[in-house]
This record gives sequence, C-alpha cells and structure tokens, in this order.
Amino acid sequence: MKLSIKSKDELRKFIEERIIDIPENQKLQLDKKILEDLLFETITIDKEKEIILKLPVWSGEFLKRIDLSQVDFTNVSWAILNSDPDNICSMEIDGITVDKRAYECIRRIRNSIIEKKNGVEYITVYSGTNANIDLTKSYEALHRGGIDVRSCDFSESDFSKIDLSNRSIYLDAVNISRTSLQIPDNAELLAYSSNFEGIDLSSRTINAFAYFIYYASFSLPYCILRNTGTNITLNLEQFKEWDLKEELNKAMNEDWVGCYVNEKRVLSKEEKEKNAQEQKMRYEEIVNGVFNYINKEIELQKHI
Repeated sequence: MKLSIKSKDELRKFIEERIIDIPENQKLQLDKKILEDLLFETITIDKEKEIILKLPVWSGEFLKRIDLSQVDFTNVSWAILNSDPDNICSMEIDGITVDKRAYECIRRIRNSIIEKKNGVEYITVYSGTNANIDLTKSYEALHRGGIDVRSCDFSESDFSKIDLSNRSIYLDAVNISRTSLQIPDNAELLAYSSNFEGIDLSSRTINAFAYFIYYASFSLPYCILRNTGTNITLNLEQFKEWDLKEELNKAMNEDWVGCYVNEKRVLSKEEKEKNAQEQKMRYEEIVNGVFNYINKEIELQKHI
C-alpha cells in the first residue's frame, strides 16, 4: 500500500525521534522499499520513455544511524532542490517535453524543503553515511550529460569507487571533503564555494586572483582547498586595485593550507609553530655549543 504524503512525513519524524539513542557505530536496518519511499519523491518526466527523477527529500545527520548500503540512488537529482523554482532548467532533456505537473510538483517539494531548512547549511545531507552513491548515475549525468551537484554535504562518505574519467563536473556549495573522491585530469571541473579538503587536486593549477572572482569557476572561487595540493599562481600586481587583503589573508591561513602558492607549500598554524620551535631549539643548540666551546677554551688557558 502506498503511503500518503502526510503519513510519510509522520513516519520520517517518528524514525528521527526513535533513532537518537542508537550508537553511531550501529546501523538501523529498514525495509529497502519503505526506506526508499521515505528518502525520495519520484517524479515521472516522460511516461512513454519511462524516464523518472528522484528528489532526495529526507536527509540529515540522523542518516548516519540508518543502513543505506542497499538503497538505489540511480536517477537521483542532486541539483534541482537548490535550483530556481521558476526556471528549473536542470531537469530538461533534449527532445523531451517535461509535463507541467512535474514542474508544479518540484516547486511544491522544493519550497517545503526550504521552509524546513532552519538555518542548516546544506539542503541535502548524507555526511558520514554508508550510502553507495555514484554521481555518474545521477539524473543529470544519465540524461543531461554532466554531473551537477548543488548544496549537498557528502563529507566523510566513501566516494572512492566513483569513476569520473572524461566527465563534466559542476559543484555549487558542495562538501566532498574526506570522501576519497578521485578527480582525474581529463575531468572538467567547475566549482563554487565547495569544500574539497583532503581531495587530491595536485595536478590542477588555478589563479589566485581569479579564485576571488565568482564567475571564474575554473579557478574554484571561494572553495576550501585545504590539504588538496592544488597549485596556485599568485601575482600581487593583479590585486592592486582590489580590496581583497582580508580574503587573501584568510585563504593563506585557512583555505589554502596544504596547497602550493608559487611552488611554495602553505603551512598550517601548527606546522608553522612546530617549525618555529624546531628553529628555536636548533638556535639554542648552536648558542650552547658556542658557550661550551668558549668555556673549554677559558678552562684550558687558565692552566697554561
């Protein structure tokens, strides 16, 4: 029997309240069909061609306590819930006329999700879950030719098996930190305000000035690149007519730590303190050596 929208909302709330006491290292086992009905709202884009779109309407930190390993994420859209409801072009497919009812349904669901956001940073949260998400099987990747992800938190999930070879990737306000995601050289990467911490980007080079210009997506504007090994070219002449001192200072002390600015590695505060302490110890050893040498010379010459 198919649950009504009201019943599904009540069941979602019931589960969230009941799993609070479950230890994080323990996963609640639920029936796969019931779980997928709660996680997604499925919308038919083209009935004749059997094209569907799934919206991730139920997510949050609580999902860490639920076993998601058997959930099918094929045809999930990771972008539409954070798209303009009056111009949801990311669902359109060449040669397919999307039913007006689908647009209306998406607007209703999106508005409901936004209302419940309550200051939460990301619209969709799968952080630290055991979900087997393959971005190449998303709705956008399967039907629109590129990976499009917006306002999603996947941090600390396992993305190590995703093959992004020759893919076009667009990320807007996405957290993929510590996911072990591999982004090969032949993948086109455009990103805004996203968190790449711990992802290997050592083969990529960006421009420091363009990093602070929002339309320069190839330079990953305002992304967290901590410990990615990204190569950053910095020419201070480009900053002369721009008041970006505060932003540049933050980048050098936080977001670019572990990157290479003009081929020199940006050190963390802890690394700087450790280096300073080591230099101090080496200096003290040199000074002590000089004092010991002088003292020996004085002692020797006293007895001549």
